[in-house]
Amino acid sequence: MKLHSFKFAIAAGLTTAIIWIICSFLVFSMPQMAMMMSGDMIHMNTQEMMWSLTLSGFIKGLIIWSLSVGVSAWVFALIYNRL
Repeated sequence: MKLHSFKFAIAAGLTTAIIWIICSFLVFSMPQMAMMMSGDMIHMNTQEMMWSLTLSGFIKGLIIWSLSVGVSAWVFALIYNRL
């Protein structure tokens, strides 16, 4: 079975964008709970830290993460198809 590299990359990038938007909404609406959850996920005590969520940071992160995951997925599909 071959993967269509471009479609796979688009799907991965869009999935990342959706997750980024949901995560940013949770950080914006429930910052304390989001901090506790993320601390538990990385096995750290994050009680002393604070979020820094700005519109420009949200947009930059959305673009950078979506593109980097999309490119990574495209490379993954190319390698997978060669194997």
